Amino acid sequence: MKASLPSDKLQRIRDITKSYCEQQQLLSLLGHLNFAMHVIPQGRSFISRLLDAASAVDKLHDCVFLDEGCRSDLRFWSLLLAHWNGVTVFYDDLVRSSDSMRFFTDAAQSVGSGGFFQGEWFAGSWPLSISTSSKFSLNPAYHLYHTRDIPSG
Repeated sequence: MKASLPSDKLQRIRDITKSYCEQQQLLSLLGHLNFAMHVIPQGRSFISRLLDAASAVDKLHDCVFLDEGCRSDLRFWSLLLAHWNGVTVFYDDLVRSSDSMRFFTDAAQSVGSGGFFQGEWFAGSWPLSISTSSKFSLNPAYHLYHTRDIPSG
């Protein structure tokens, strides 16, 4: 699955780099960043100081001072967004080990290649180099993997 941010939201996030702003402006920016974090989950680490700064004053038109930490977080966002193509591809959050999936492959030039996936196996031989044969051993394993239901967790 892929997600992207609209260009107007990207621009609004890039625009705030001052050392102060009104609480309302900061809250608006935080709303955009919150939306952006759905597409850029790595950005979550770079928002907590901004949240603290926004809660430091009581009224929407009160001036919020953005200390060096806040400005550093804003620079992170600005740098990220300046070099980011606007698209994120999401992968499965559950990282599995080959052990937990019972998924193994191996290859050797002198013998061939083989693989095992959850009780099913394959094997073959050919006169190719080890690097090429390793790639060939992954193809049947891939097909075994994608034709089976994997229990989560």
